[in-house]
Amino acid sequence: MNAKKFVLFSMLLVAVSLQALGQQRGESQRRGEGQRGRPGNERMVEAMKERLDLSDDQVTKLKEIYKKSADEFRKLREETAEENHDRREEFRKLRNKQQEEVSTLLTEEQLKELKKWREERQSQRRRPRPKPENQNE
Repeated sequence: MNAKKFVLFSMLLVAVSLQALGQQRGESQRRGEGQRGRPGNERMVEAMKERLDLSDDQVTKLKEIYKKSADEFRKLREETAEENHDRREEFRKLRNKQQEEVSTLLTEEQLKELKKWREERQSQRRRPRPKPENQNE
């Protein structure tokens, strides 16, 4: 009986450790430190510079906007989980504020290209999910 408890406890410990490792890896990717996942702020600005033909002044200001936003998002993430619903609304407000600030830096032509680029990225994310094979219709 003790051997069964030991095996179950060991399996539980391994599962919890793997989950914690996965969360830690996911956080580093969200911060832009991972090789995969969403691009970090630096890579995003570089991609925007290339795609939108930004001036050096626009690049500098964009980096400042993204840095300030990242700090604000980090503060929100550190708050307790009890305020989860309120935090979602705060994240939405911060994202909108960030996008408004970015929009003030860009020309009309750059804004059109950015909108087109965002739509392309959205359509790439919306891949149809395969239906389960044993689903009753």
